[in-house]
Parts: sequence; C-alpha cells; structure tokens
Amino acid sequence: MTGKNHLATVLVVDDEYNVRLVAVRMIERLGFQTLEASDGQEAVEVFRKHADRITCVLLDLTMPRMDGGQACLEILRIRRDMAVLLSSGYEKTEIIAPSNDDSYESISGGHGSKFRLNAWKGFVAMDMLRKMKQERKPYELVPGTTEAVYKQSLKDLESCMENGGGTLTDTLAGIAYAFTQIPISNGKRKPVIAVVGEIFMRDNDFCSAQLVRRLEKFGAETWIAPFAEWLSYSTIRYTRDSKWKGDFKGVIKSRLQEYFQERTASKIAKPFHGLFDEDKEVAVKDMLNACGPYVHKHYDGDPALNMGTSAILADRGISGIANILPFTCMPGTLVASISDQLRKDKDNIPYVSIAYDGQEDASIDLRLQAFMHQANQYAEDKGLSSADANNWVLNTTP
Repeated sequence: MTGKNHLATVLVVDDEYNVRLVAVRMIERLGFQTLEASDGQEAVEVFRKHADRITCVLLDLTMPRMDGGQACLEILRIRRDMAVLLSSGYEKTEIIAPSNDDSYESISGGHGSKFRLNAWKGFVAMDMLRKMKQERKPYELVPGTTEAVYKQSLKDLESCMENGGGTLTDTLAGIAYAFTQIPISNGKRKPVIAVVGEIFMRDNDFCSAQLVRRLEKFGAETWIAPFAEWLSYSTIRYTRDSKWKGDFKGVIKSRLQEYFQERTASKIAKPFHGLFDEDKEVAVKDMLNACGPYVHKHYDGDPALNMGTSAILADRGISGIANILPFTCMPGTLVASISDQLRKDKDNIPYVSIAYDGQEDASIDLRLQAFMHQANQYAEDKGLSSADANNWVLNTTP
C-alpha cells in the first residue's frame, strides 16, 4: 500500500512494474490512496482482503496466472457494485457493435456467412454436450462421472473447432460414445424442470445463481433452452426485417443462412440420435407460433421464445418451469407477470421466477425446495415418474 490516508482507494493491477508505478503516482497526485497487485490472482487476493475500502479497480487486461477478464469476474463475485476499469494497453482498439442487421459481418471482416456457420457449429455441438450431461447426471451411479466426461468432451470439441472443425463428425461420435459408457440407473424418472429465461443468465452459472445445480441437488432432471436458438432466432428476424424493408437481397441471404444452419444442425445431432429425449427439442418457429396467447411473436427478445418454449414443453412431459431473469429486467419482468396465465392454461404446472442481482440469497433455496415439492407431486399426478413415460429411457449402448 502506498500514499496518504485518504477515503478513496484505487487498486492498481498490472504485471509491468513501470506501467503500474506511473499509474500509481498519477492516481496519488489526484488525491487517492492506492493498493497494488502484479497479476490477476494477486489482485483478487488483495481485493478480498480490502474489499470494504476499495473504491475502484484499474485492471490490466493481459496478465500471467489470471488475466484481467477473469479477475474482473472474481472481483465482482466479492462485490457486485465495484467499479472496474479494464485497460488493454493496445495502441488501436476497434470498438464494434455486432448487429443482426448486417448478419454479423461487422465482427467477421466481411465474412458474415462463414463466421455464422462456424459459430453455429460450435453452439449446436455445445448444446448437444449439455443435453447429454443434464439428462445423465441425475442418474449416474458414480457421482462425478458425468461431469468428468463432459469436461473432457468440451476439451475435445474446443480442440477440434480451434483446428478448423474438419474432424467434427468423428469428434462428436467419440463424445457420444463416451457418454453412453457412463454407468446410470434407469428406473424412476425424476421431475423434469425446464430452465428458461434471458440467454446470458441461464447459460452462466454465476449469473443464474447456480440454478441448475441447485435444482439437481433437490432432485430434478433439468432441461435448459439451447444457446443456439438465439442465432436461429436472429436469422428468422433477419428474414422478417428484410421483408419489412423491402430488401430482397437480405431475404435471399437470410433464407440461405437458415437452410445451411438447419442442414448443419442435423449433421451435428446425428451421432446423438436416440441417446437423449428428443421429444423436448423445440424449433424456434414453433416457439413463435405458440407464444401468441401470451405475447406477440414480433416482440423482439426473450419473451416470445420463453413463453413459446414453456407452452410447448408443458405438453411434452415436463413437471415444472424455472424462469431466470436479471433483477428489474423489463423483458424478464414481463414474462414473470404473464406466466400465471400460462400456468393456469397448463393445468397449474409448477412455475417459479428467480430474479437474480448477483448477491447471494438464502431464500432461493427455500423457494426451490417448495417448487420441487410441487414438481414431484405434479409428476406423480401426471404419471411422469415411470421410466416408460413419454417412451423415456437413457440409452447406454454405443
């Protein structure tokens, strides 16, 4: 620690001593007290020790041991309201705003179609891995086996995609086989809970307050809306918006995107055919057709997808719906406000909305326990607990 005893303290983090020294001296001349760290890991340790007195963190982006991005996440876990300034150190940093209007060409050097196709392959493949994991983990005979297979599969997929994806079919076949070798129990099926909500919330354990893990702890099998649905949705919106603008070229381009996305997704899913509950696959177009009683399909964003998915899956053997939303988020609040009508329309299916603001809340566990009690009762009443329900069985053969 350096500087005089002022009220405001800035944590300066940089692995280059001279850069850090200059920053510290400039900040102290402005009347602030400073703390220093030479990398992300040290920064987290220093911040944890002095979190109550630090006002701001000046954080280098590229550092050894732990980079600035990861350190920022760890710091925000400790204090969600902390002001963090990330500094890249690059002479020229281009700022872009990815947009569906140009098919995301702004982040792909003018190669929007190629970028989307490669991203699409990765998203669809990742979604398949998650489906296999979530459907098997609640029934594994040796705790931790499914997670280990998933992590190794993720590494294999990342390596494949980083090297161009030329071996993707063989890689996925090997991953599918690995999942079939997990010892599992095919008996009474646990209540299936559909996890829906804002895409960045449901796909990040921290942002969702570990919702999937908590539900599994209380005896659920979970189904989570696929990440790839957002890219599929953006293609549909691209077609729609092009029609509205009279952009014939945009319509043709978006139709081609849709065709190749569907064709590619079919190929990626092939090695997993028969290995998971495919009845719960919901096409984005079907979501938009099913959301009508609750929200207009042209309400852009999560609500249409959320309500459409929930309406369809409520008729396909799930026992409850968990909706995750950012605290005070307007689209999420809209979904929460109209969810009661959906619940009533679907024979009072258990439904819970969890608004999360990044702070730990002990009441979440209590709410989820009560929710799971309702889901268990619903599953029993509807005959969804037997292994034969919806022709369900976990395939463990290669």
